[in-house]
Amino acid sequence: MGTRDASSDLGFLFRDASAILGLMGDKPPSRSLRRRINKRKKAAAKPVLDEAQFQRSVSHLLPRFTPEELCNVITMQDDPLVCLELFNWASQQPRFRRDVSTYHITIKKLGAAQMYEEMDVIVNQVLAIRFIGYVLSLHVNDALRIFHQMDSVYNCQPNSFSYDYLIHGLCAQGRTNNAREFCKKMKKEGFIPSCKSYNSLVNSLAFGGEVEEAVKFLWEMTENRRSADFITYGTVLEEVCRQWKAGDAMNLLKELREKDIVDGFTYRKLLHELEDDYRN
Repeated sequence: MGTRDASSDLGFLFRDASAILGLMGDKPPSRSLRRRINKRKKAAAKPVLDEAQFQRSVSHLLPRFTPEELCNVITMQDDPLVCLELFNWASQQPRFRRDVSTYHITIKKLGAAQMYEEMDVIVNQVLAIRFIGYVLSLHVNDALRIFHQMDSVYNCQPNSFSYDYLIHGLCAQGRTNNAREFCKKMKKEGFIPSCKSYNSLVNSLAFGGEVEEAVKFLWEMTENRRSADFITYGTVLEEVCRQWKAGDAMNLLKELREKDIVDGFTYRKLLHELEDDYRN
């Protein structure tokens, strides 16, 4: 009679959550153990993609398929997991752009299958597209409306990207005070503004005559490991020259170089522009 490996015995015993709890007797399981058990149960209950069915569905699509053709294939598919995989796979194909119909049919299929968690991910993508579209087209008030309805209406929380796009859009409209308030709220929520947000805000403050605030945010950028672009440095230095003194701008530039915040090439280029302004 062959001997069994000790590790296989342990694997057999610990494979089932009830066996683990039985071995522990009356002692309550630890939080980490409960978390592992629940994770295993969830993984076991998760449906598995029918790869063959997915490939058959893909084979019905032409190399350069349209959103309408994808929508038709998803409509004919009964397996909601295959529908979701088709939706995600299509987004990775060159030159393909999803439209309203592909979002709608995928959400409908997932909802009918009660796959609400997966459905929420798709719904949030739709919300994000609307939100970003409003900001980029400078319909910032519409973006603000969606932002304030995220929790109560859409049941999701704003993330760092939501704040970043809003700050950029508000600055583009010259609404610097609103942008600064959102920046403050963003940091309170534990997010760090992106380079784009900081650059937009610093430029907007400098152009608005708030040079001291602009310089303060410029240093805050460096502390948060966010890089200002050449335009931002140039704008701040130019406004320091205009509202303070050329010497103050020179000192600021030297400090930026001494702390290795700007490289040698950028330093020389900015210095050349400052010297031109100083002579004039």
